[in-house]
Amino acid sequence: MKILINAIQAVHNCGVVHRDLKPENIMLIFKSDVFVDLKLIDFGFAIYEDQIYQNMENLAGTINYMAPEIINGEVFGIQSDVFSLGVILYFILSSELPFYSEENELVIRKISQGDFDFNLRVFDYISDDAKDLIC
Repeated sequence: MKILINAIQAVHNCGVVHRDLKPENIMLIFKSDVFVDLKLIDFGFAIYEDQIYQNMENLAGTINYMAPEIINGEVFGIQSDVFSLGVILYFILSSELPFYSEENELVIRKISQGDFDFNLRVFDYISDDAKDLIC
């Protein structure tokens, strides 16, 4: 996660917002079966941070990882990627998505309301610091 955060920080330092951070867009690099690095891919929805979008016509990304600012049509920037990092960390630790439903409308409502919890049994073994980082 630290390497991923450093990678997205480098992207943000260039003034770019990825807007579609998800596990499928993170490539792990191995040498002789040993993890050595990761690469962020699929910058198809990326924008420069100074390109402000304020309406639903510009929804971009994968809904389960999308920040409430984007869903609600509000001004957003690098904070939308930071939100996605929290969703990714939740997924890494639990193998579940925090805002999951078969219906996109319910996912949108859950994200907009911040409706998630740590009720999965696995979170009994996860530190409070990790839970705070997710939040």
